[in-house]
Amino acid sequence: MTIEIREASVSDSRSVLEMKRKLDGQTRFMMFEPDERSMDVAAMQSEIAQLRAADNSVLLLAFAQGTDVPVGYVEVTGGRFRRNRHVGSLVIGICATHTGMGIGTALLGACADWARAHGIGRLELTVMVHNDRAIRLYEKSGFVVEGRRVAALMVDGVAVDEYVMGRIL
Repeated sequence: MTIEIREASVSDSRSVLEMKRKLDGQTRFMMFEPDERSMDVAAMQSEIAQLRAADNSVLLLAFAQGTDVPVGYVEVTGGRFRRNRHVGSLVIGICATHTGMGIGTALLGACADWARAHGIGRLELTVMVHNDRAIRLYEKSGFVVEGRRVAALMVDGVAVDEYVMGRIL
């Protein structure tokens, strides 16, 4: 399968919001619970516009060949201060119908390329400690576990630990 990866534009707002809501319901590994995301299209337009205006933040979308609906994304939010502008915190999500096809690897590769070109020297993320598939993807992409946040999340009433992972570019 051929995957196209490109930066999100404001015109993608509706499809990005729909994809993120879909992901919220498909997996217990994303931050939002199903139906918790209260954002509307106008708010998504504003969020994408803010990301595009920042020189150290981006929303990259993955599209399956011949479609105009995103099947995955990686969002990088750069630090806001001089001391951490070189750090990008990322979130990644891939629709269940398209996992295991190399999209995560492609998104993280495109993310690293974008980051280097925009003065980001460090990427970081958090991942639930039992999300083995994601951890393998991150390690394959050069991330290392730097620490553990104990009881960082409550998922279905159960405390869940997270790893903090980082990659120096």
